[in-house]
Amino acid sequence: MESVLVDLVNVSIQSPNGDTIILNETENNLYNYINNSYSFEHNFTYTPPAEGNYLLKVEVKDVNYDDSLIIINKTAPLYMSNKTDIAFTSSGITNFTVKDVCSNQIIAKVNSSLSVSEVPGLYNVEFSSGDINVVLSNVTLDGNEGEVCYYNDLADNLAVPENTRAVDQFNMSCSSLTFGWNNETYGSVNITYNYSNVLQRITHEDSLNAYKCYSTTACIWGQLTSSVSSDLNKIEFSSNNFSVFMFSEDVTVTTVTVTTAGTGGGGGGGGGGGTGAEVDLDIIEAGRLTIGDEYQIDTIVLIKNPYTQPLYGIQLSANSEESELEFSFDIDYIFSLAPGGQMPVTLTVKRLGDVKEGNYDVNIVANVASPDFIDKSKLVVTSLGAGGVSSETRRQLEFVEKLFLQNPACKELYELVKKARDSFEDEDYEKSMILAEGAVNACEKLLTDLGLKVQRPSSKVLSDSLVLGIEITVFLFLFYGIYYYYRRRRFKKK
Repeated sequence: MESVLVDLVNVSIQSPNGDTIILNETENNLYNYINNSYSFEHNFTYTPPAEGNYLLKVEVKDVNYDDSLIIINKTAPLYMSNKTDIAFTSSGITNFTVKDVCSNQIIAKVNSSLSVSEVPGLYNVEFSSGDINVVLSNVTLDGNEGEVCYYNDLADNLAVPENTRAVDQFNMSCSSLTFGWNNETYGSVNITYNYSNVLQRITHEDSLNAYKCYSTTACIWGQLTSSVSSDLNKIEFSSNNFSVFMFSEDVTVTTVTVTTAGTGGGGGGGGGGGTGAEVDLDIIEAGRLTIGDEYQIDTIVLIKNPYTQPLYGIQLSANSEESELEFSFDIDYIFSLAPGGQMPVTLTVKRLGDVKEGNYDVNIVANVASPDFIDKSKLVVTSLGAGGVSSETRRQLEFVEKLFLQNPACKELYELVKKARDSFEDEDYEKSMILAEGAVNACEKLLTDLGLKVQRPSSKVLSDSLVLGIEITVFLFLFYGIYYYYRRRRFKKK
């Protein structure tokens, strides 16, 4: 809006029953706006008589309105509510901080439980336990919520992906809370891990990654997008829900050794000689990536020179037999790399079309000009196939059903499974996944509290491709049996 001189400001409130109340101005700075950086301020006071939805309307006119016709109208919704008792408890959480969702000002700061009198609605909730800090966005708090979150530090004994070393593994859930954004592209669970206490166990901070899996009894790790702040000893990532998490270090190192000829001299009928010099290049990459509905995913590849001499003209490329995957580097040519030097580059994997469910090998190639040699490394891209999130959610629901079937003590929690099924049928896959993961975590916690051993599902659900293969095999056997039977009868008649 162009700059104007304000002449008139009208403010009104439309009440829930439709009445319009004109507010009286209590103060303004019309004669002192220059000392306020040319900002006009007009104060109005209003106390709503009852709870409900109101509309705030503001009208601003220019001093030259008759000529300029400049007028600004603004309407904003207001929800008025009385304070109520809000309370919750937790397990394994050190402290909670409840913040206003608009201003982010602190409403309450407590230890493992909360009991306040506040207006019911949406808040941002931050909590921590040890080295882990979590920020939840758009949390609904409107009464006694019971036990809302729990944190359990694991013994770091869950199997990890190949070429990966676990730094820390933990289980976290807030299944009793309603939180998150309508736009699922924004992560509503933001986790920060301070690795200062385990820094001596980490070889390369740039190789730290975050992973997530469904539960401790069916843990298939999927890598999350994360960022490392090595100056603060922190790694951060976001997610749309809770589960089992792991911070790990990628220890993939591929080394190619090339022997270059040395120089020699001869004289007086003598022969020439030579000495060998070994040159190496390390490509440290993610090891395994997962792609679902995303159009593209990014990962960091670390190019390192462990050799005692500089490397020149390093050309990077990547390829795969899957034609629907395309690869590119943000920096695909490194002019020189000093001895002991390293450079992180970003590898982008783009999905051009439908990629069938399965694992696909990706070759990362570094072609070095001087000394002349080629180094290769391999990572695996796991495709969730058509449906992406829906297929992943369906598999999780099938696992939950089998888990509850084999652990009858969890039947009192089956209402969570039914709600997850209902959300899946409504195509609300994100909510279905949250409820399913909450059911798994709640079942495991109940069994642990009862001193019972968790009975893991005996087998995985067969994939559609495997079922089709079995059906074809059975058909061929039946066809051959019928053909052999009639062939024998024909020969007997002859």
